[in-house]
Amino acid sequence: MSFFYSFTYQEMPSFRPGKTPEDARDFFKQIQQAVKNQTPVKFELETSQGWQRQFSWDTQRMMKVVPSEVMDFCLTERKLK
Repeated sequence: MSFFYSFTYQEMPSFRPGKTPEDARDFFKQIQQAVKNQTPVKFELETSQGWQRQFSWDTQRMMKVVPSEVMDFCLTERKLK
């Protein structure tokens, strides 16, 4: 099982056209808020066969192990196109 979101940042080179889709933009904002508030991000995935899975992304733990420079570059200080 996999899922995919694509984010296009404002700082991307001009040869990379694109704009972040609205659902991905909303998801990115939710991730940024969760990281800022150090609250978990909870996912619920459902398949066409009726299977359901729940996942939790522990942002507090992530903030402890990921350097702040990496978090700033990847999530907290980035702006989407």
